Amino acid sequence: MVRIFRRGELKEAIIAVVAHLGRAHGYAIMQELESRVGSGWKASPGAIYPALLALVESGHLVASDEDDTRIY
Repeated sequence: MVRIFRRGELKEAIIAVVAHLGRAHGYAIMQELESRVGSGWKASPGAIYPALLALVESGHLVASDEDDTRIY
């Protein structure tokens, strides 16, 4: 398995994607990350959602629930 992101880089990439998209749900963030990284890289919900949670807990992102969907 090839590592695409070093420690902390995934969170930085997520912040950049959310800044670009504005408000977005997790799946849209994953799609944008895949588009930006390219090379056949597939975002893993098992990596993205814990990173989003950590960013919310650290105050770097804000999350709200709208129509049963978490928006960041």
